[in-house]
Amino acid sequence: MSGNFWRYLPTSGNWLSSLRAVLIFLILVISAPVLATEDEPSPLSPPDTSSPRATLQSFRENMEAAYRAFYESPDVPAPHRTAAQYRGLRTLDESQLPPADAIRLAAEAAVLLNEVLDHAVLPAYDDIPSVDELRAAAGGGPIIYRIPGTYVIITETESGPREGEFLFSTGTITHLRVLYALTAGVTPQPRSMKGLYRLFSVAPGPMIYRTWIEQLPEWAKKTILDQAVWKWFATFLVVGIWGMALTSAHRYSRSRDGNHRYWQRFVLALGGVGLTYFVLFLLEAQIILIGAVYAVTSFSFFIFIQLLGAVAILNLGNAIAQTIIASRKIDPRKIDGHLISITVNMIAWIAVLIFLTIGASQLGVPIEAVIGSLGVGGLAGALAARPTLENLIAGVTLYLDKPVRVGDFCQFEDVMGNVEEIGLRSTRIRQWDGNMISLPNSQFADFQLINYSDMKYILLRGNFGLRLDTSTDQLRFVLAKLREMLFAHPKVEWPRLTLVGLGESSLEIQLIAYVDTLDWGEYAAVREDIYMRTLETIESAGTRLAVPVRMNYVSRDAGPEEDRTAAAEAQVEAWREAGELPFPFMPAQQREDLQSTLDFPPKGSVDYVPKEVENEEKEDTGSSSRRK
Repeated sequence: MSGNFWRYLPTSGNWLSSLRAVLIFLILVISAPVLATEDEPSPLSPPDTSSPRATLQSFRENMEAAYRAFYESPDVPAPHRTAAQYRGLRTLDESQLPPADAIRLAAEAAVLLNEVLDHAVLPAYDDIPSVDELRAAAGGGPIIYRIPGTYVIITETESGPREGEFLFSTGTITHLRVLYALTAGVTPQPRSMKGLYRLFSVAPGPMIYRTWIEQLPEWAKKTILDQAVWKWFATFLVVGIWGMALTSAHRYSRSRDGNHRYWQRFVLALGGVGLTYFVLFLLEAQIILIGAVYAVTSFSFFIFIQLLGAVAILNLGNAIAQTIIASRKIDPRKIDGHLISITVNMIAWIAVLIFLTIGASQLGVPIEAVIGSLGVGGLAGALAARPTLENLIAGVTLYLDKPVRVGDFCQFEDVMGNVEEIGLRSTRIRQWDGNMISLPNSQFADFQLINYSDMKYILLRGNFGLRLDTSTDQLRFVLAKLREMLFAHPKVEWPRLTLVGLGESSLEIQLIAYVDTLDWGEYAAVREDIYMRTLETIESAGTRLAVPVRMNYVSRDAGPEEDRTAAAEAQVEAWREAGELPFPFMPAQQREDLQSTLDFPPKGSVDYVPKEVENEEKEDTGSSSRRK
């Protein structure tokens, strides 16, 4: 191919000049688009607002570039945030517009302002005074330029990020609808875009062909509150579908059987935020609502977006807390679960306050005022919720100290029962009679609590009295035999049985022992067994329990049984002669020999196991463990 290429080159001596001509042609072809767009501004270049003259000229030229094709051709969709449109609205002072809708409201204001200027006799750009002339006329004050014959004012910005720029004043923007209404009977200037704002009340956005709207009946293109009838139908349809979708999502996310679907609620609320933004986009850029209807609709949807976002954040906090509690297998009724839940939810509420504060600032509310109101409201809320805060602090104290836990059996004052729930506000206790008592944590933490579940043994304490006519040897026999019984009992630890007093009608004996169990049912059985053996011992000594009353005997009293009295006295005399009298203390060897030698449960009971069999089982168990 190289040979064929060179064959077509000129063979004359001026072939170099021919090649030069071809190269120049190629350069011109390549640079033609660049030269053609050399006068076109960059999409990122701002408008010239260095003087009132430059501001007015920039506004008019950019509005012409942004809307002329849409105004003249039904095949051209409405411009939506194009470079020329954005440059045009940047000549307006939008500092007083809510940030959330500043661009959209400024674009609508720019269309209204352009129509007002189309009906005014504007001065030539060269006739507009320069900045120096205006500053000299202002005498050192701010420059304010009023377009002759109009209410339209261009002022110099004195502070803020746009300081030194000349912009259409906020007062002009505020009264644009009034100025637009005043132009109804005024003849527009040549080449003006009369009815451009009216066109927006009927025309759709880029996603809807204007030819479709042109084919609608005339009644569908009539306006109600500056909106075409077809836009009202489209708005009701879109909002209706949006409402049904949110209602269905709410029904799906409702709790069933006590199961809170926090993750589903979070996802659905987040989806609702996205769906609401999409609906707002349709109303703003495709259906193109304008005027007061758009302002109310946009404000309402923005508020709803804030509420849905807050709901999403709160459900996210509950979902995270629920996941942490479930992953660590924490009982949600216990204070551990409550503390995790309240901590995560407090973080979620702080995030909600920050989110709503930012949203309020987007609506134009000064953030300093929002923070100030939150501070005052927080102080008032803290004072109003003082009892709740006290209970919250007491609940944290209960969590850190852990005097009782869920399921513990405790007592305070005259209340005894099982702890069923410890929350951050209150503690619930199920009493023995089945009633539930709920106490604020601030009160519960102040009680002297007795936690029976947090002990190794259950204390058995009791007093009983013997008749005054009981002899000293009978008394020694009873004390000795009862001590043997207590030391021999397998469920009793550290027993103490002593004569503690000589009453008016009895010899007072005190029984103190620790029952080796944490089961209150078993404790009741052991206590009953000890008391039954005590009665048997007293009966075997030939005496009886004292009657705590004064009695006058009219008949002859049989008195103590002489044979049993003699047997008890003989036993005590034998101890005394052998030097084995167990007073004041029982010998240590005797205590060791008696350890767990008593049958319990007693012989004849359902669970009775003879000592011989029990010892054999213990020996078998020991030999088996040694073999292993």
